[in-house]
Amino acid sequence: MKGNIVFHYTAKEIKLLAIQFITSQIPSQNAEKVYPSANHDETFLNSFQVQMEMVANHIVI
Repeated sequence: MKGNIVFHYTAKEIKLLAIQFITSQIPSQNAEKVYPSANHDETFLNSFQVQMEMVANHIVI
């Protein structure tokens, strides 16, 4: 059944149009991966293997 496991990956802070946001957790998430020193684009570009492990094996590396 899909939707039983919720993972979250994010940069610690996201800057959008010069406004800085602290990202929040998703209610009832199972785990998360935070990239504390990366921006939004760097997080997206460098998280492929983490995303694949989340989807395929339900783990956060």
